Amino acid sequence: MKLRRWHRIGVVISILWVLLAAYYERGKQVDFATSHAVTMGRLCLDANQKPRAECLEEQGLILEAALKPNWENVGFIAFAPVLAGWLLVFCSRRVFKWVRAGEP
Repeated sequence: MKLRRWHRIGVVISILWVLLAAYYERGKQVDFATSHAVTMGRLCLDANQKPRAECLEEQGLILEAALKPNWENVGFIAFAPVLAGWLLVFCSRRVFKWVRAGEP
């Protein structure tokens, strides 16, 4: 099956979207995990209820747990807009052809 020029452009844009959106979403997850762990570490140190080493160890455990990737979110953010975009384009194309043909 030979792809038309617009289809090839759409495929390239879709691949770029998937790669960049997945990278961006995973980066957001890492940033959130890091800021959460730092905040929890500061709260522990500010409370002065535990020794510094224990607070840092607890902060490391929180960071380790929070850094586990949430691949469901990454996949949804990467693939859902692509699927919705292709469906919208093909459905719109059908509707425009139907209207142009003047069929009831």
